[in-house]
Amino acid sequence: MAVLDNFGGATVPPTSVLFPPGLSGQDAVNLFFIETGMATIVADGKNVENRLQQFNFVDNVSFLAGKHELKVGLDYRHITSSLSPRAFLEFRLFSSAQEAPTGVAVLAESEGDKTNGAVLFQNTGLYAQDTFHVTPRLTIVYGLRWDLNPPPTELNGFQPYPVVGIEDPATATLGRAGAPLWATTYNNFAPRLGINYALWNHAGWETVIRAGGGTFYDLGSGISGNVLAAGTFPLGATDFFFGVPYPLAGADAVPPSPGGTPFGLTAYPGFDPHLKVPRTYQWNFAVQQLLGANQSLSLTYLGAGGRKLLRQENYVLPPA
Repeated sequence: MAVLDNFGGATVPPTSVLFPPGLSGQDAVNLFFIETGMATIVADGKNVENRLQQFNFVDNVSFLAGKHELKVGLDYRHITSSLSPRAFLEFRLFSSAQEAPTGVAVLAESEGDKTNGAVLFQNTGLYAQDTFHVTPRLTIVYGLRWDLNPPPTELNGFQPYPVVGIEDPATATLGRAGAPLWATTYNNFAPRLGINYALWNHAGWETVIRAGGGTFYDLGSGISGNVLAAGTFPLGATDFFFGVPYPLAGADAVPPSPGGTPFGLTAYPGFDPHLKVPRTYQWNFAVQQLLGANQSLSLTYLGAGGRKLLRQENYVLPPA
């Protein structure tokens, strides 16, 4: 991350002020934020070096049988997401440029992080389709897809924790490390149907009617990658301070140890144990009229409706 050598005539403080003993810009980051209407931020050090790798295998086989064109196939996706954050982050917020020289920050944050965490996402789809040429004018396409989208699993020794009793955040607790974040569903069947009919078959002036509909499932992983979020349990911990002088001193200056409390000022993501894979129902109807050899006119109606869409809620518990 770039270092700003001159900011309004000021100079960058020495490393001993920006980072705790034993840390430097190679493994930590320091953020200085001034809210002035147009936010100003000065940063020094390493933030994150995250990596996402994806392998996708898709294959299908087609064959003819009389008036039928049959196709069966496989769609497999393998995604690894690894987090390599800074070992330490220190952030302070000043409400104005006039407040900054006082050294008293409205808000200061001290964050300690582990520098290794990874999860594995796997998604499998099996599908079969038949294109049935009923008559020279009528073709029906129908098929079925089955999707298996389990929650992310541990990788390289990192074990996320499910949250038990998320329905009542006041009494929610952690489940067993490495246990599924939610229950995998196995009934994700997605039927598809399409109809193509040539209403008028005069050369150059054909009229074709098309209609179709189907169910389409999302991967469902959504925000589950937040189990790798820096500063949150179990990979990190964060302390907040209000109205404190900078630099932090005493116990406040000691970076918090990763793996602290999961329920506090630093939130830990929890998931509905009966989470359903999001889906979309789509349908369409179209009429196409050829106007000679080089032109056509089409009228199309499209519709879609989402169900079981992912939603994130934030809970703020009152102080004890």
